[in-house]
Amino acid sequence: MSKSIPNSAIFVHDDEETIRRKIMKAFCPPKQIEENPVMDLMEKIVFNVFEEVKIEKKGDKLILSLSELKDLYLKGEIHPLDLKNAAAKYINEIVKPIREHFKRDKKARKLYEIVKGFEVTR
Repeated sequence: MSKSIPNSAIFVHDDEETIRRKIMKAFCPPKQIEENPVMDLMEKIVFNVFEEVKIEKKGDKLILSLSELKDLYLKGEIHPLDLKNAAAKYINEIVKPIREHFKRDKKARKLYEIVKGFEVTR
């Protein structure tokens, strides 16, 4: 997930479905927490806002701290898809107020439209 590749980077103005789609496409190797972009999102963003998260796993909800999440993921007790679903849910919760700000505030919306028009180059 890189800002230089707009189809993989998550932006604060992305809608809920776009964020979910990008996270679902992200590299997320099973039983691996190092060099795992989805685990990085959980560690560096989600757990900086939430002390614990709910991971839905075959209908069950596990409430986890970051250390519990890493431990269970390393053991293979949490599937990559379950981790991706949780990351998408919590990232969307974090971004929602920002998205709403851009919708309500005319000045912010105008600035966003200007920025959106910039061409991304690599």
